[in-house]
Amino acid sequence: MPSRQKNLSDQVPAPSLDTSFSDHELKPRRKNGNLPSRSQSNSASESQDLLGDSDPMRLYLQQISNLPLLTKSQERSIFKEIVKTRHAYHYCVLADPIGIELASTFLKEVAAGTRSIAKALNCSTDSRLRDKNYKADLRHAKTQLKHKVCQNLDALTKLRPEIKETLSTLERCSDDTKERDHLLLKYKQSIKKAVALIEECQIKDQYFLQWQKCLGSSCDPNTFPQPSEFRQKRLQHCIQGVAHYHEAYKAAQRKMCEGNLRLVISIAKTFPIPSGMSLLDLVQEGNLGLYKGIEKFDPSLGFKFSTYAVYWIKQTIRRSITDKARTIRIPAYISSSLREVREKEEELMHARAAPVQPEDACAACGFKNDEAKRLITHAHASIYALEVRKAKSHELPFEAVLPDKSLSSLLDQASLSEIRNRLEESLQGLDWRTQLIFKLRYGWKDGRGRTLQEIADIFHISRERVRQIEVEVLKKLKDEATGTGLEDCLD
Repeated sequence: MPSRQKNLSDQVPAPSLDTSFSDHELKPRRKNGNLPSRSQSNSASESQDLLGDSDPMRLYLQQISNLPLLTKSQERSIFKEIVKTRHAYHYCVLADPIGIELASTFLKEVAAGTRSIAKALNCSTDSRLRDKNYKADLRHAKTQLKHKVCQNLDALTKLRPEIKETLSTLERCSDDTKERDHLLLKYKQSIKKAVALIEECQIKDQYFLQWQKCLGSSCDPNTFPQPSEFRQKRLQHCIQGVAHYHEAYKAAQRKMCEGNLRLVISIAKTFPIPSGMSLLDLVQEGNLGLYKGIEKFDPSLGFKFSTYAVYWIKQTIRRSITDKARTIRIPAYISSSLREVREKEEELMHARAAPVQPEDACAACGFKNDEAKRLITHAHASIYALEVRKAKSHELPFEAVLPDKSLSSLLDQASLSEIRNRLEESLQGLDWRTQLIFKLRYGWKDGRGRTLQEIADIFHISRERVRQIEVEVLKKLKDEATGTGLEDCLD
């Protein structure tokens, strides 16, 4: 996942913002300063007449047609507001010692390895997903981020006693004194340092939402045995600031998202619509990717947001198709490998001007034989309904001609029956107890062979005696079976 927009701006061109559909027209669009021709308008109106008012895609397009597009200056100002309100929101959550305590515990779990870095922190790399060095670069980025977490955690551990001591002194200090003003300034500076150390660790926003809920709870009695009036006012101020800045942060994100909804439609149109999904489903999945791109975009690098958002929109749409298009879901990494093999197969086909076997494409991608066989199996896997009737035999459904692998064939059953009859004849010369012991041992009665101890308990004899009887019977049968073709059955 890219963290810098420079690579994306060089590799992924920004798509056209054309949102016109052949059967879903938003508004008359100007092209080269002219309105669309009358024939185009008539065809659009005719297609709209064919669609009912309940068509969800048409209703969605009518809704977003009222949302204005954003200019470059407007995007820049909105992103400045997003960065400002996000920092203010994080500061209000962490401005109270409760937030710093929760963040410190969280970073300790990350440093100890009990929390996954990928799930806890915004870890990314400059390499793209399909680059050969992507995994190595991502591991290097995780290592660097973990090292940064350990460094900041050490600094935060040294800073927390200072914050605690300053707060205790403030609670005992009288009002309207120079000493109190100095202590209050020192306390705010310490809080700012702690917030900066925590923000450098790139903790995901979802954990700030969890810590936000803890601000209203009572203080930890081990750290703050008797909360003073000063600290209660500070806590109330933090809670009010969190609610205000969180709402402003989400409103700025929503404004940016609404201004780029047409971008998602133009990208979703390029994907083939799988069975079980509609174009609106792809658009909604792309909106999730647009929202993720807004959270991760860095406007300080000076690149267009649409160039950066293309990656995230396409990624979420591809992932939704992978997860929901098939009746039986295939893991994402298998789908990514299959897509890589198909692209390599097309590349080799154009280079050789001849058909390419899937094995050759897998070898060209660097997959081993076992991995290649598994990929080919997933690629050619098909799903059939048992009620579907075969093309050659319309009278029988598919389940009627599907072989039952748990049953043996008629030839095998006939052979086993013949062998059993011959062995029965060979056992006729033995006494009834020996025959019964041998049949119980090999499960002739019910298909379940008994152990030596089970047979010994039935006949009140020792296990060794049962084993001796078994050996004697097998020897007798082998002697009688010589030249009859049954020697292999008795081995």
